[in-house]
Amino acid sequence: MEEMIYNSKSQRDRLILELQARCGLRIGELLKIRVSDVSDRTLVLRDHKSGKEAEIAYMPENVSRKLSEYVKENALQGEDRIFPICYSTARALIQGLGAKLNVHVSPHDLRRYSATYASRNGFPLFHPENIEITF
Repeated sequence: MEEMIYNSKSQRDRLILELQARCGLRIGELLKIRVSDVSDRTLVLRDHKSGKEAEIAYMPENVSRKLSEYVKENALQGEDRIFPICYSTARALIQGLGAKLNVHVSPHDLRRYSATYASRNGFPLFHPENIEITF
């Protein structure tokens, strides 16, 4: 995963990978994020798959900084989608980056990577009431 992120040529592609692999976002959640959904290290995920109106995801400081720079460099604001691409484009992007390293990878594999990494580092994946939390 680290090698895929490192070898990404564009800032957009690197951010897509990092937000999925470091924050555990589903690709659908990632593609819906608007500039107004970002506040410091926090992302508000609207129309979340869980059925809740919104969920909160947290970004590592370095990912938050890169995202902020990307938004400024691309003059994105307010209700602009940060990544205005469709699901099939994002899926092809991730699969193509994996193919360069001779690895079969899908967008959901990045989410699994995030959960595995968090679990191995002592982060509880489930709330005590067995409700999945977003990290």
